Amino acid sequence: MEALGAPGQPLPVALVCRILIEACAGLDYAHKRTDPSTGRPLGIVHRDISPRTSS
Repeated sequence: MEALGAPGQPLPVALVCRILIEACAGLDYAHKRTDPSTGRPLGIVHRDISPRTSS
């Protein structure tokens, strides 16, 4: 994230929105994914998507 913007400056709102949209789309896909032959949900489990906190 730091590489995308000047240090101490917020990221552009449009970029933040795009990142969130793509993350939500990926989660939606994983949650809705089914076995092509049976139609049963695959039950994909993803890792925690919470941002890391500074120490």
